[in-house]
Amino acid sequence: MEKSAITIRVKKNFGKTKTSTIDVQYDSHMAEIKIREIGEAIISLNKSASVTIGYSVFNSISGTWMEMMSYYADEERLVKF
Repeated sequence: MEKSAITIRVKKNFGKTKTSTIDVQYDSHMAEIKIREIGEAIISLNKSASVTIGYSVFNSISGTWMEMMSYYADEERLVKF
């Protein structure tokens, strides 16, 4: 299975951005479910924060990470790339 990761970015109003990355073993369908769950859980704790949860996979040919989708929890919007 390919390497994949979920990145969590939380920014409080006019504050610093906190970022955390978690290695996962999800395919894109399961990742979509999980990034929504994580985003909704975080935004329920702080409704004024800007929360973005991203799902990325590692491209072994180019040696780079490619973001496949992002969930903007404060907007309840999923964007697939």
